[in-house]
Amino acid sequence: MLDQGIVESIREMESGTHAVLIYDTQEHKREVLLRHLREGVGREGLVYAYYGIDEVSLAEQMKGAGIDVELLQAAGDLTIKPSEEVYLKGGVMDVGGVIRGFADLAYGYRRNGKEGIRAGADMSPILKADRGPDVVAYEERLGRKFTFPGKGICAYDLIALHNSGELQHLMPIFMAHAMVILAGPGGYAVRRPDEVERDGLAGVLRHVIPTRSDDSRRPAGFRLTSSR
Repeated sequence: MLDQGIVESIREMESGTHAVLIYDTQEHKREVLLRHLREGVGREGLVYAYYGIDEVSLAEQMKGAGIDVELLQAAGDLTIKPSEEVYLKGGVMDVGGVIRGFADLAYGYRRNGKEGIRAGADMSPILKADRGPDVVAYEERLGRKFTFPGKGICAYDLIALHNSGELQHLMPIFMAHAMVILAGPGGYAVRRPDEVERDGLAGVLRHVIPTRSDDSRRPAGFRLTSSR
């Protein structure tokens, strides 16, 4: 269950906020992203780029979180697509095209009386297969504040990134966001970019790295050897 501090951080997001979530389990990801989307119901157009679940099961989870999927989709206020469909074409990431797509959605929702978009995206399947530089370029081009009306959280699975050898991209990804949300066995935490830079990668991720001996998702020999 989310602690009140995380709930308030999500609720108080200003327009343009570009945040990142680093998580260790699907449950933690679901709690943060669905709470984020729920805060925008009725005020913003919702966008969810999902991964690791089928759309029917996702719809049930969203309903359980207080998001009426059928009603919102019927009104044109909710877009749900697999992450790969949103971010990739033929396995390639078109950075400018993806950003234009989000901007078009944001202004489209605004023309229909909404404040803009509230987006949640699982980036874990995108940050692999040597696409790391493209993902970093995408995050840095979006910057800490969107140029279009919206609020967004990009989510990354720490254990999956470790297993795919992509951890070296996390620091530039962190620094491209206005808010870093951490979810793991150490609890939930929110960090600003200056705190991330001060503490380094290992310090920031202490909340997320599994420490329980029975956690099968913790890779043998898991190490964070670089602090920057």
